[in-house]
Amino acid sequence: MEIHKSLRDLISKARQLSPALITRLVLGVLLLWILVHLIASFGAFQETREVIAQSKKSPKPEQFATVYTWYGLIASFGILSLLFGTVPVWLKRSHSERPVTRPSLGPVYWGVLVVITALSLFQRVPRLDLSLYGDEIYSTSHFIHGEYRPDKEGVLKFRPVKWTDTVWGYRRPNNHTFFSVVSRLVHEAGKSLLGESPESYNVTLLRLPSLITSILSILVIFTGLWLLGLRVAAVLAGLLLTFHPWHITYSVEVRGYAFIFLFSALVCLTAFRAIQTGRWRWWISFAAAEFALLFTYPAALYILAPLSLFILIMIVRGKSDGPAKDQVARFFAVNLCMSAAIIPLMLPCLPQLKIYLEHFAPKGGPDQEWILNCSGYFLSGETWFDWDATSPVCQSFTDHFSEHPVLTTLFVSATALLSAAGLVYAFRKSRFLAAALISFIAAAVISVIYASATDAYLFIWYVIYSLPALLICLALGLQFLTSARAKRLQQLGFAMLGAYTLLFLVFTHQQRTIVKTHSKEPVKETVALMDQLAAQSPEETILSSSHANLPYYNKDLSVVTSREELEALMTSARQNNKELLLAYNYLSLIQSAKPDLFRLFTDPNEFEIVKHLYGLEYAHRDCVIYRMIPE
Repeated sequence: MEIHKSLRDLISKARQLSPALITRLVLGVLLLWILVHLIASFGAFQETREVIAQSKKSPKPEQFATVYTWYGLIASFGILSLLFGTVPVWLKRSHSERPVTRPSLGPVYWGVLVVITALSLFQRVPRLDLSLYGDEIYSTSHFIHGEYRPDKEGVLKFRPVKWTDTVWGYRRPNNHTFFSVVSRLVHEAGKSLLGESPESYNVTLLRLPSLITSILSILVIFTGLWLLGLRVAAVLAGLLLTFHPWHITYSVEVRGYAFIFLFSALVCLTAFRAIQTGRWRWWISFAAAEFALLFTYPAALYILAPLSLFILIMIVRGKSDGPAKDQVARFFAVNLCMSAAIIPLMLPCLPQLKIYLEHFAPKGGPDQEWILNCSGYFLSGETWFDWDATSPVCQSFTDHFSEHPVLTTLFVSATALLSAAGLVYAFRKSRFLAAALISFIAAAVISVIYASATDAYLFIWYVIYSLPALLICLALGLQFLTSARAKRLQQLGFAMLGAYTLLFLVFTHQQRTIVKTHSKEPVKETVALMDQLAAQSPEETILSSSHANLPYYNKDLSVVTSREELEALMTSARQNNKELLLAYNYLSLIQSAKPDLFRLFTDPNEFEIVKHLYGLEYAHRDCVIYRMIPE
């Protein structure tokens, strides 16, 4: 009882303290902790920096972390010191803050939300158990779970991923860090509850965070438009995102694109509420969403830079509640706090990114074909040109124009016109919404311009963050059709809306079916078929593959990367009267990088094709199983 009374007294006294004093106490504790840490880690920092300078090998992520988090903490110390010294400037209460009122959403909102959630689950759950593909396997093996590797004696042993690799691994800059952290925590906790071994991996658990956040991102966008009074657009945007094949594809992957969808939407929603109310809780939420977005995808700076500029312009022009200078001060304060948190976490990734860009990054900036293919993905999740005319799962606009020229022309032109009209309509309904949409579109345009100027290869999915913005524009354009005052024009508008929605669902049906049922890279299916063939063979079988992706589903698969290795394997199989099965993918890359090896296993006198399994998006994702022809 005495302890409880003392605690209540302490809380009561704390409440009597001024907010400025409490804030300075918190900042002071953080500054003291950083200072103590900088002093304590200075020896390790100096030693590791010298090791990196003298080493001819590429440093490990933990070495980068030791050095560059130290530099990052110095930057954080400076930022927090600035905040500490200017507390009276940015913390003072604005007396014109509007009281926070919880919007009344109503039963229709909740009913539509339940329907969208159910439909989104129905479209995405089938992808949970599809095969992992290249980037997912790399993320799982290098950032989240681990992989089997031979030790010095050649014995395969499982090597789990270090937490330093999860947080700071950026040797290939495809680590969506925040996703990797969450996916690892969910994966390890789920396996523990299910009683699975530490060496095993569970694909459903690995993809579960993406599935959940992708659906939440749709619901956040739906809610934001609903709160703006754009209820027709809210429902349409929710449905378009739910059924768009490209959104479905990247909503269920061991990658962070679904996190980008969610946190970019939350950045916009919280920024709007912060401008609308001027309240601290929304400014803090805005900074937290920014942090999560950047921690997932540092290139989101392309989005946040123009969006932040628009936010400041709206505040200065009096669109925010309260005096402009107070809101500007709050904007900079929360962004400085966010910067102090993100810099030590992301700074160790920059030198790794620099090494990759200088030595390993592919070249070849976006050209006209790239732009048209990118347009195809935004329209319906398909390329504009065939990536493989022989593939039964290759859908392209070239095929559509050939088979259904009128329907395809109608779909493309209607989508483009409605999206453009929707962006104009956004300026009429909400300047902030229009600014947010422009920020996402501008980010993609800037990425393309930069890649073109530097001749850097830009993977099309690197601009997928703009997909929700473009679908929102399309939804707004469809609502615009129904905005006429005359009743007959309204009825005509709703008829056109229904006709386009039906056209969209029909046009994207086949691609949606493909992405829901077909693995992007059929690694699991290939290994399963090889195991089945080996079990059916009367002879002992040697199983081999061309790439480390395949052994992730069967650790006993040997990886053959040269003609000499394959010739030795062929000789051994013939001498010991064994069957030899090869599973090769990335054939176009092997053909260009190792033509001697390619010519050997494609020689019809040496090998026959047992099965060709087709992948998606690129021909090199196909997997082909070869069997050596007996002498």
